[in-house]
Amino acid sequence: MCLVNTSEAPDKSLSWEAAQAARIGQEVQRLRGKRTASWLANRAEKLGLKMTRQTIADLENGRRRYVTTAELTVLAAALNTTPVALAYPEPYDDDGESLEVLRDLPVSKLSAAQWFSGLTSLPLTDIGDREEYKRNTRQLQGARRIWELEKALSELVIPQEAGARRELALERAASLHRELEARKEGRGA
Repeated sequence: MCLVNTSEAPDKSLSWEAAQAARIGQEVQRLRGKRTASWLANRAEKLGLKMTRQTIADLENGRRRYVTTAELTVLAAALNTTPVALAYPEPYDDDGESLEVLRDLPVSKLSAAQWFSGLTSLPLTDIGDREEYKRNTRQLQGARRIWELEKALSELVIPQEAGARRELALERAASLHRELEARKEGRGA
């Protein structure tokens, strides 16, 4: 099920591809708010992609049947969001609402966003190969873990005064640093 307009029931007559574009267009329109399509076209051009006001209006009104990856990324940047948030917009609650992430594969919005972001695999029954998925996303997962470790190290606060809290923080820093170095060595960095 893909929503075309938040005030209307889902339009089941749309093809899967058109429903994907309609959902993105609906979110572009919501995020644009009262600003004009010309404003968004100008922002997109400043970011390196010429889009006309008419192209944006067609996307927002469900007349576009596709969105290119270049359009998705530039529109996201122009609207100060992420491509995945345009493709799979909020809310991410568990109220039973689903969308077709692939033709005839309904999943929750959160599951779709997590898969698109490389956080999880999809529940594919007949074509999914979990081991192949793990191999194909290993580098991404490794890079993400390195980023998480570097972030955790940069945010770690080590108390100046001696004591148990300082010792625990130093141990945590050493542990994070060891894992970070091991992961960097493991990827050939």
